[in-house]
Amino acid sequence: MHLSLVTPSYSGHLRHFENLAASINQFGEDAQHIDWLVVIDSCDASRFDAVAKDCVANIQILTTEVILEGFGITEAPDAFLRRVGKFTFQSVKKLGALIRAETDWSLVLDSETVFHKPFRFEDILADYAERKYVFYSETQPRGDIWKANLGHHVNMSTSEILGVDAEDRWYLEYFHWFYERKWVKKMLEALKEPLFDRYLTDTNSSSPDIFENILYYNFLEYHGGVDDGYEFCDIFERISDLLPDRLAHRFIMSELPFSAFGNDYILSVCRPEDVSLLMRLF
Repeated sequence: MHLSLVTPSYSGHLRHFENLAASINQFGEDAQHIDWLVVIDSCDASRFDAVAKDCVANIQILTTEVILEGFGITEAPDAFLRRVGKFTFQSVKKLGALIRAETDWSLVLDSETVFHKPFRFEDILADYAERKYVFYSETQPRGDIWKANLGHHVNMSTSEILGVDAEDRWYLEYFHWFYERKWVKKMLEALKEPLFDRYLTDTNSSSPDIFENILYYNFLEYHGGVDDGYEFCDIFERISDLLPDRLAHRFIMSELPFSAFGNDYILSVCRPEDVSLLMRLF
């Protein structure tokens, strides 16, 4: 079972990327079998090439210019970034790399990622592919603070682009960024008109904030992913099974911190002395 890595980056994160590559060299026991697609602007390519030469993984540098051109976007990267904002900009870079991956599965890693102990990419992928899960919380927006945050704007953009009601779908996207190529392809085909033709290729249009992973999980859930073995897990329905009572009772959606911000992070309701209680989750 083969895996591609996808990392969007830029010159300001070169040091982070160097650390990530070094950690893969040190701890990735099967890194020589990994294809790694790194997306950067052409002006930064030579600096990242130097790191690629010393990496065990097979790194392919993709330029942002090539990605944009492939989607029919005629602007230079800096102009496109100014028009659509950094989140949509990064999402387009990742989508362009994901569709170019030659493996069935890809894993998106930010430049800031670092590995700390020996592992095999093949084992990580096999574990996820055997049970394809997506955690989420189903929470309605509450109050102006909630509606002003970026997460809510992303959900509203997803609703508009996919033509569904994504207002209460809070996918816990930070736990895994695995993408299955066949579903990425289906999603991009479905989004040609509502996303690319309407927003991204029209230089006179302002684009909504999008996170490609939120689009992807929503597309999976409502366009056939369940029939393909994906399991969508409401985290709050399972809290009592996952956490000891000392922590579980804090997850009350009508009380702070969840009532104001819609913050899905477990650590938001944990004190330092509680962290050891989370070991059963890992």
